[in-house]
Amino acid sequence: MKWVTLLLLTGLLVKQTYTNEQGTEITGQKTVNGAKLFCTSGKWTRHSQSHLDLVNKDEKSGEYTCDTTKKNVTVFVKFRTCEDCIELDLASIVFIIIGNIMATTLIGMAVYSLSAQPRTKSFSGNKASDKKTLLYNGEGDTYQQLTAGQTSEYSALGGRKK
Repeated sequence: MKWVTLLLLTGLLVKQTYTNEQGTEITGQKTVNGAKLFCTSGKWTRHSQSHLDLVNKDEKSGEYTCDTTKKNVTVFVKFRTCEDCIELDLASIVFIIIGNIMATTLIGMAVYSLSAQPRTKSFSGNKASDKKTLLYNGEGDTYQQLTAGQTSEYSALGGRKK
């Protein structure tokens, strides 16, 4: 049965009796598909009966008043239903835990293998092929000498054309 929980608030528990100071009694009893409430010294306000058969549905939650000649007693009944629940047995819980551990381990191993440093030879910079022959300033005249105080064709910007 998918209906799991039945909460009877305001001190009303299953198979327990609540009695106020005038002697009005309200009793509750759990049934297969809900609960029965009994108003032993009066009748329920909305239903004009001494007992109520409540079905496990959320819309049946609410306040129920037992009318007597002396005083009215109100009880709040709250049904909490589980319509889309899945029953878990011990084997299901064990398989879920083992599956989570295996998935976490595999993801951890994949991340480690992808982010680990590659195992290649280390580079040493002392090889003869790494050394280049350097050009000195005077040999090949690769660079033009700077001349102080002389202007060249690129030293002044041209005027702005309109």
